[in-house]
Amino acid sequence: MVLLNELENSLFGLALEAGESKEIDFKSERMVHITMASLDVKKKSDEFVPLIVKTSETSKYILCTLSKPRVMQQPVQLMLNAGENVKFYLDCQQGHVNLTGYYIQEDNLMPFEQDDRAEKIAKANRELAEYMYGGGEDDSNLGSEDDEDDDDVDDDGDDENGIFVSSGDDEEDEDDDDEDDDDEEDNDEEDDDEEEEEEEVQTNGKRKLNGADVKSKNQKTEEKPPKLVSADNETKKLAGGVTIKDTKVGKGPEAKKGKFVHVYYAGRLKQNGKQFDSCQSGKPFKFRLGSGEVIKGWDIGFENMKVGGKRQIVVPPNMGYGKKRMGNDIPANSTLIFDVELKAVS
Repeated sequence: MVLLNELENSLFGLALEAGESKEIDFKSERMVHITMASLDVKKKSDEFVPLIVKTSETSKYILCTLSKPRVMQQPVQLMLNAGENVKFYLDCQQGHVNLTGYYIQEDNLMPFEQDDRAEKIAKANRELAEYMYGGGEDDSNLGSEDDEDDDDVDDDGDDENGIFVSSGDDEEDEDDDDEDDDDEEDNDEEDDDEEEEEEEVQTNGKRKLNGADVKSKNQKTEEKPPKLVSADNETKKLAGGVTIKDTKVGKGPEAKKGKFVHVYYAGRLKQNGKQFDSCQSGKPFKFRLGSGEVIKGWDIGFENMKVGGKRQIVVPPNMGYGKKRMGNDIPANSTLIFDVELKAVS
């Protein structure tokens, strides 16, 4: 195991060699955020170099798969708390991989607006990826249209029909009583005329009025409450063609840019429904929203979601992995479907 010298007490590095026998048992003394896995292209390697992380003797996962002709560098999101113990190894015969990231000072965390280390690292990763694989679309204004009116509140709520005014005039009340008496006399005369002209047949609590069935005056009318149609499960289209659909609306804190979100998810390909990745139990996946640590579709797809909510996010290729093939599971130009649940916001 090789630990790189820390720069300003923040950078982290770990070098791995091929073979399970060269497994590295790593226990972090401080909170560390691992953000990148890079294949050492100057050394021999197999066609595919899977990077494995083990959380126990029986639980191991493929963190990513690197390949010299295809994927030589892969952004990852792995947050380890102080004292947390994991093991890393390369499941191949030949290959060398460097894990890099940065340490987090939990006692001295600054507000996101002031602490821009994560943004700088994410920007450096994007620039390196563009240099190696070609430039992508300009995403500098992503989500700006959707951010403008999210929290607007309509204050023009003074509806004349909703305001009740009391006159307080005793003389008008007396006039109203006189008018009511006159109206009652007129109604009595009209009722007498109707009884003479209309043929009424009383049957089973109903009467027939001019050949039409109507309910009797003595029979109570049962009013059913109107059915409420919720609009929360409507599909909404966001910037870049990303669509979201809330299957359950949460009631907890809201996910906003700059906040850490803790999520469960399951990802599958739209073209055949094949699942390529998931995290649905144990410790939720954690990332800082809007900082470029994940694909663009996630950065805008989780915005304004509340803790406890569930959502389906459909990510088109231009907001996912684009023309690049990701390992053996995600072909190039793939539309991705994620069923997600927001567990916490910090």
